[in-house]
Amino acid sequence: MKLAAARPEPFFTDAEVLQELLQHYLALRTWPRGKRAVTDFAELMRGRIEPIYGEDVESAASLAEKYAPLLAARDLLHAAVMLRVGAERIVSADVDFDHLAPEGILRLDPMGFSEWREGL
Repeated sequence: MKLAAARPEPFFTDAEVLQELLQHYLALRTWPRGKRAVTDFAELMRGRIEPIYGEDVESAASLAEKYAPLLAARDLLHAAVMLRVGAERIVSADVDFDHLAPEGILRLDPMGFSEWREGL
């Protein structure tokens, strides 16, 4: 099976995802083994990593007016970046993203990859 994220056109991430991976592996005390996951993902997504701007944080704060406490700050930040770049789909197991449907954001469950991958 071809790795879907290796196709550059439909996929991007944001810098916060890399920070989350770093935090995850440090918290589990699996560093430096976790470094491989962070660097491999960063390399896979090179050129497709959106920065986080102050305006994104402001946008996330505006979204919090409507979606707190349904979504955590990091989730709102991801949503703000998506809205800035015009992304409409997020691949995530986090069902909290389902609350963003009114914003035009559709969550794709990674467990359903075989069902939705054809539409990419």
